[in-house]
Amino acid sequence: MAIQKTTEMDNTINLLTTTTGFVDIAVINAQTELLWIVPNALILDSLDLSATADTARWNDKVLPVFSTAGKKSTGRVGLVIEGSSDARRYILRVIGEPTVERIRISSMRDVPNTAPDEFCFQQVELEGKKMQIPDMNKLETKVFKR
Repeated sequence: MAIQKTTEMDNTINLLTTTTGFVDIAVINAQTELLWIVPNALILDSLDLSATADTARWNDKVLPVFSTAGKKSTGRVGLVIEGSSDARRYILRVIGEPTVERIRISSMRDVPNTAPDEFCFQQVELEGKKMQIPDMNKLETKVFKR
């Protein structure tokens, strides 16, 4: 089952790309080979997590905690990620707080995908550093299949 992006998300992305050419991104250490670049608007909050938390409470809801490193994760920071609906929000366990930057979209350059990361949508180069844009739909699907 494919996850559908909301119309609001599409409108926001289209507005950003066609009117300003800039986007606010978060650079995240998701415990993969390359750092992740995610639109900052998808991160709703940041939480402190215990080392063994499989769920965490956020705004009176219990959300699943997911790590790309599985049980061997050392991350103690959880990012509340906007899902395709309120019921599909989740927490991504990461190393440290993300770095937030405003970038010109044209400053990112696509590069060939070389990392064997199951969540990689596209590898890019930004300011001379190779990073990846994760496939948020695939990630969301994995979180809710567990």
